[in-house]
Amino acid sequence: MNAIQISSVAIRQTSNRLYNLNDLHKASGGEKRHELTNWLKLQQTNELIDEISKPEISGLEKPKQVIQVIRGGANRGTYACKELVYAYATWISAKFFLQVIRTFDAVVSGRLQTQPQKALPNGLTREQQAEVKAMHNLLVQSVPFEKQKALAITLWSAIKAKFKSGYKDIPPEQFPEILSLMARVAVAKGAQYREEAEKKTAATLETVPKLYRNQANIPFNLNENAEYRVIIRDGKIYRHQVHYSTFPFEDRAIPCLKHMFA
Repeated sequence: MNAIQISSVAIRQTSNRLYNLNDLHKASGGEKRHELTNWLKLQQTNELIDEISKPEISGLEKPKQVIQVIRGGANRGTYACKELVYAYATWISAKFFLQVIRTFDAVVSGRLQTQPQKALPNGLTREQQAEVKAMHNLLVQSVPFEKQKALAITLWSAIKAKFKSGYKDIPPEQFPEILSLMARVAVAKGAQYREEAEKKTAATLETVPKLYRNQANIPFNLNENAEYRVIIRDGKIYRHQVHYSTFPFEDRAIPCLKHMFA
């Protein structure tokens, strides 16, 4: 499997092509405001995770694994699919996103072209189509609401003008050019990647990242280097806390006194 390096940082990956987001954060400069936990708290992130996990999006018969947490050992960390790698890089900054997508284009995209069983006649694979739609949605939501409709139309129009067809009918080998074009057009139209987490620094209670569609949405203190999950025990809701900053890690269940359901 080809190694991927960004800013001289090796991005670890699993055998099923999930990439280490902690390494990606390090490659971006490792700023605290760009920590992975801040990004995972965003509603937009969790909607994207839900969307690309769906079988009808991935083209598979069952939900696709798009994110995985490995605890302990030399390879511990949070791993995610390429779509989420792009989304996380986009949230960090436009400049870093372009650096990431160009690197992945050079190393990864050629491997996607060797899967003809997933390809549609003379067009992008289902996986590539899903990535284009996910990227389009991500870029549109990066501008103020009143400008989103115009940018959405502009992005599709730019693709059609350059490739003389809709995105689904573009040859698979031109897939990297589609993503690169969309990114350039969005940045030229003033796309800005809002640091929503910075607006919440004064708050002591945040909501647990919704990694599952039906998960309870519960306020907890997330100003710690930890992961939180929801568990049910004897009919009561608890937060399940795992610390990664030290090893061996701390693992405890804490009663939730205030909660609401999304």
